[in-house]
Amino acid sequence: MNGEDGLPKPKRILFPLENVQVGWQNAWAAGAGMHNVGNTCYLNSTLQALFHVPALANWLVAEVNHSEKCNQQEACVICGMRATLISTQKSGGAPIKPWQVYSKLRLICRHLTPGRQEDAHEFLRYLVEAMEKCYLSRFIISDKLDQYSKETTPLNQILGGYLRSTVRCLACHHLSTTYQHFQDLLLDIRKHSTLDEALDSFFSRERLEDLGLQWYFVLLLRGFHLLEGSYRNMYNLEKRFHLANICIIRTHNSNFHIN
Repeated sequence: MNGEDGLPKPKRILFPLENVQVGWQNAWAAGAGMHNVGNTCYLNSTLQALFHVPALANWLVAEVNHSEKCNQQEACVICGMRATLISTQKSGGAPIKPWQVYSKLRLICRHLTPGRQEDAHEFLRYLVEAMEKCYLSRFIISDKLDQYSKETTPLNQILGGYLRSTVRCLACHHLSTTYQHFQDLLLDIRKHSTLDEALDSFFSRERLEDLGLQWYFVLLLRGFHLLEGSYRNMYNLEKRFHLANICIIRTHNSNFHIN
């Protein structure tokens, strides 16, 4: 993340991107299975998925300094995840009970209740967020870190990113680019048979009128102009602009009033 791609530079990089080890660094075997210790299918499946992300597993195992200097004791979710991962590799293939994580449910999210079934995706979000908080707690000045610096944790470097969205006005050709931080993508798999197809669809170009949007605004730096299209006589428009630099584009037939 840097100024060259349009994003502000973080004031401090907590975990350099080049430290992310992509691909398995050791000869890892498939992790051991996990016992259901009380409606924990959601927890077990989430842990199995995360433990088989090479970059994340490499980081957890390499966090020796954290485990040795951690002052959160039993409250550290990162330590619990690391201990559970190592247990899956040292069990000799026998299933384990993920107590190190299960015992921290209320620390991960106070709404999680032991013994109750939960949503796996929601648990994943809570778990990653809890790990990030534990990581940031090692920095005394974490409260003073800017948001972009907080997004350079190992979790964000491995699982996160930024979506760049560009909207182009077909009338004035103005380009508007925005960035949104993300840690997961919601893909439509109903119409696609492969992950590549779902990703291509997610990032495909769209026309706003095709999405059913009747009006949209393009904010310009200088001046504004109004396009009424071919429906000039089919609606009344009171021109009373309190915002400068607006380009208003009509896409469908409807009544519209600007105050």
